[in-house]
Amino acid sequence: MLDARTTRRLTYEVIALAEKRDPVDAINDIELALVELRERRNTMLLKASTARWLKVECTTCEYVARVTKKWLESTGAPLCPCNSQAMTIC
Repeated sequence: MLDARTTRRLTYEVIALAEKRDPVDAINDIELALVELRERRNTMLLKASTARWLKVECTTCEYVARVTKKWLESTGAPLCPCNSQAMTIC
């Protein structure tokens, strides 16, 4: 989704266009701006995540969590919430 800053900027651009032009041109410009906004939103939704999450699991209760490699290397495996044992990488 678009962040609030980008959405606010586009809204102000649309308002400025509407004030400067006659109503028919303003409506066409607003429609074009909305199409652009929808296209940006769709491309942002389709982007794949760049984070690489590793699956860790508790051997006794089979609790599953995901953690990044960075955190596994720096702090070690997370502890299971039910028995406080270190979880293993699947």
